[in-house]
Amino acid sequence: MSPFKQLLVTVILAIGTAPIFGADNPSASPSSTPTDRLVVEALVTPVSEVDLAAPSEGLVMEIKVPEGSYVKKGEVIAQLSDEEEKILLRNSELQAKKFQEDLVSMERLYKEKAASRDDYNKANLAAQQAAAERDLQAIRLSKRGITAPCDAYILRILKEPGESVQRMEKFAELVSTDRLHATAYVDARYLGKIKVGSDVLIRLPHGTEPVNGKVEVSDPVLDPGGAAFRVRVMVEKPGTELQPGTRVQIELLPTPLPGTA
Repeated sequence: MSPFKQLLVTVILAIGTAPIFGADNPSASPSSTPTDRLVVEALVTPVSEVDLAAPSEGLVMEIKVPEGSYVKKGEVIAQLSDEEEKILLRNSELQAKKFQEDLVSMERLYKEKAASRDDYNKANLAAQQAAAERDLQAIRLSKRGITAPCDAYILRILKEPGESVQRMEKFAELVSTDRLHATAYVDARYLGKIKVGSDVLIRLPHGTEPVNGKVEVSDPVLDPGGAAFRVRVMVEKPGTELQPGTRVQIELLPTPLPGTA
């Protein structure tokens, strides 16, 4: 397993069970005084995992995107066997074209009073039914590709080329990047001063432009070590540069407690 995938697995399994900063870790100390803006380290984690199911049964012909890759919504991850579906679609396209031509001819005859209204209605219905069958076959062909339901990283693919998969069988595990958290453990001096809903600036590594976030959780109690408490920030509109497993800095604005301002 690649180092990136190992990190993703560690993040998913461990977040919430172990603080990012220990009581003896100097990184847990704030970089400013209690009345200034507070900058602390945080770990970016996914809000959710996605179990991707196969839309139809068939033989896996090709894995187009390997494990550990980033995919956009709608991108094809794997291709199932589709020879039969292609033939059926081609046949339905020919049928739809023929019935549409028949309808045009019938419409001309009807206008010339050489065909009855009933004949025209039958031709029109046949053309619509043929078009619907063509569209249905196109949908069936599209389901021969297993696509990403959201922007995500591929954590694990459970099938290999040549193996069969059943409809709605779990095919892959994804880590969604549509919504991300940044979780930090803040010095005990700030307990009660980080308010839920307050704006946060998230500083990314490598000089990338910062992104915005909001405090979603600010624990009312200290962790078991008594040195810090957890703050979880919801990242607003995360881009591809912000990945699960990334360590960032978050800038908080503590609120003075009553009687301490």
